[in-house]
Amino acid sequence: MYNQLGLVDGDIRIFYAIGAAWSITQAIKASVIKIKNPSKSWVRIFFWYTGGMPSSHSALVTALTTYIGFAVGVRSYLFALSLGFAAITIRDSLGIRYSVGEVIRHINEISKTLADSHDTFKLKKKLKELKGHKPLEVVVGVSLGFLSAIGVLFLS
Repeated sequence: MYNQLGLVDGDIRIFYAIGAAWSITQAIKASVIKIKNPSKSWVRIFFWYTGGMPSSHSALVTALTTYIGFAVGVRSYLFALSLGFAAITIRDSLGIRYSVGEVIRHINEISKTLADSHDTFKLKKKLKELKGHKPLEVVVGVSLGFLSAIGVLFLS
């Protein structure tokens, strides 16, 4: 029986698709970071690290959109909504977060230079540097998300 969204009632494979996409990308990212920094906690990296290769945000929204496209159809309002959500999320991770991170990095450098050279300037707290994504990181995330959704759809 189909529900109002056009999905089969009780079909939770969409959660498998997005969960697999996020988990695979985070596991790859955490493994790479752990190799470079053995002292960092693997669990902390897996659950809380943002930015870097591959983009888990891009993978998750791509898996969601791909699954909906195959399960409901690309002419549905649900697919259009998901595609818009994916476009905004990917654009944000690629452009805005990356650019803001670069600006914050420069502000932190200027603040440190001022604090080191002037006794009257006190650095209260370093700003958190956001980690956006480079284009290749997003492409790999999108690819992993697509493959995760296809895998769940056709292998289950």
